[in-house]
Amino acid sequence: VLTSLNDKWPSTDEPPSAAADAPRTERWLPLGDAAAVGVFKNCFGDAASLAGVASLYSLSPSDGAVYEGGWKDGERDGQGTAFDPVVTEANVTKAVKVYEGEWLTGTYDGHGTYLYASSDIYEGEYRQGKREGKGIYMYAGGDVYEGEYKAGKREGRGVYRQASGNVESGFYKQGAPMGKGV
Repeated sequence: VLTSLNDKWPSTDEPPSAAADAPRTERWLPLGDAAAVGVFKNCFGDAASLAGVASLYSLSPSDGAVYEGGWKDGERDGQGTAFDPVVTEANVTKAVKVYEGEWLTGTYDGHGTYLYASSDIYEGEYRQGKREGKGIYMYAGGDVYEGEYKAGKREGRGVYRQASGNVESGFYKQGAPMGKGV
């Protein structure tokens, strides 16, 4: 049962169809019985409760950050994607995906992919918002580290491949290589 539709405008600028005196970042079109109610207790109408989904996305117009995904008890939870606003050289604000993956009580937890502002990419496991478990960190310059992490740092067995072709394999402790690598 679908009780409302939503469209999003991915910019802080006015959508072409919006009135100049009524800025909007999203519009709701109530359908069926939801139109007669006029006010939603849950912004997704009763469709969310029928589908068993607490929320499909959240938008923060104050900073332009966008989140699409699961929501539980007022926090990001389950599978979701976070977008941050980025201003281009042409002074245009765009939403750029920074994290896609699993969330638990508002933080990264489980498998996910994070894109850093430097264009480095980490894909792997997170626990309580930090890299934890197995993962691959790909540097924008071409170097790649594949291995284990603990509390956000390299910890345990790992392989570091440099863009130049050099390869180091060994153990890491609190982010630093231990002993001689191969």
